[in-house]
Amino acid sequence: MEFTLLGPVESRLDHATTIALPGTKMSTVLAALLLAEGGVVPDEKIADLLWRWWPPDTRTAQIYTHISRLRKVFGKRIEIVRHPHGYALPQGDWTVDLLRFRQLNDRGLAALENERHAEAVSQFRAALSLWRGEALSNTTTFMRELEAPRLAEYRVATTENYAEAALALGDHRQLVPELLDLVARFPMYERLRAQLMTALHRSGRPGDAVQVYQEGQRILAEELGVDPGLLLGRTYRALLNGELDSDVVVLPDFLRARPKRRAVGREAGRAAESADVR
Repeated sequence: MEFTLLGPVESRLDHATTIALPGTKMSTVLAALLLAEGGVVPDEKIADLLWRWWPPDTRTAQIYTHISRLRKVFGKRIEIVRHPHGYALPQGDWTVDLLRFRQLNDRGLAALENERHAEAVSQFRAALSLWRGEALSNTTTFMRELEAPRLAEYRVATTENYAEAALALGDHRQLVPELLDLVARFPMYERLRAQLMTALHRSGRPGDAVQVYQEGQRILAEELGVDPGLLLGRTYRALLNGELDSDVVVLPDFLRARPKRRAVGREAGRAAESADVR
């Protein structure tokens, strides 16, 4: 059996059979247990994810009801354990797409660090293919606000490393559509923008690459009151000086990732963008 978090929260017996989870709250409780990776989720946290500012007086009883329903739905396939003031879901004979994503990402990072770019692209693609939309999309608004940004950060970090490996292989044309979408969604991520500038320039679109830089310059000034950072500035100068020409496959040193800093793991949070450019 597999549980999915990188999209709607679901459980699948196989590729053709999905176990239905009736209701947003049940999906939220299950997701909280899975994200804890075997650790205890306190009652207070579950209540926060379900009701946030307006927990009912009957919250303890309602949480117990949701746990009981999950136990009924899954039967002996999973074991939800009660602890003082919380619940835990110990690892059993099942998988979680988030854990699979991490494994593939780590393999990609190892390959990238050793300049095995084709292998890195393959592993990163496999990791990114596990995403089926926005993470936790059928959970409560409160859970999505608290947990989804962290998972989205993992996805962007993996995409950045995938883009680096693909650019090193000369796959710039295939990268342009995906990077255009990501830069639109994350306009202040300088590494993504620098990679898009590189892919556009190498695809014979230097004017579009300059426009991407100017757009980033404007957004940073309007939103944060700052100038482009070191990475964007160096990429722009390299573009103007011909260092990003389409016949040059090897990336300039300043565009290379530092894979260990971009690892995706349980403790990874919202790393500062500046960590990638210093």
